[in-house]
Amino acid sequence: MEQLGRGKDQFPGKPLSRDAIYATIIADKAAPADLRAYALYRAVMCYAPSGYNGCSGPATDYAAMQAQQVPKAQRKAWYDELKARYPASRWAKSLRYYW
Repeated sequence: MEQLGRGKDQFPGKPLSRDAIYATIIADKAAPADLRAYALYRAVMCYAPSGYNGCSGPATDYAAMQAQQVPKAQRKAWYDELKARYPASRWAKSLRYYW
């Protein structure tokens, strides 16, 4: 695969996406509350305001872009968890919508 300047990519493996990082933190029930609240906030914000995942990296085609999407019900669940479990966090206070 060629990258910027037509040079070869020097990093082996699959790129790490932000949404994967957020999902790992959300799944870790032992993570500090503020970190989980921030991960929930960022996971929801990956879809703002277009409704498409902006945290999974570039898609090569429409099918790949569709595969990167998380169902709206899951996004609502993240939003609801943030508002219910961490209502005093600055992340819950600042998030008014989910997409």
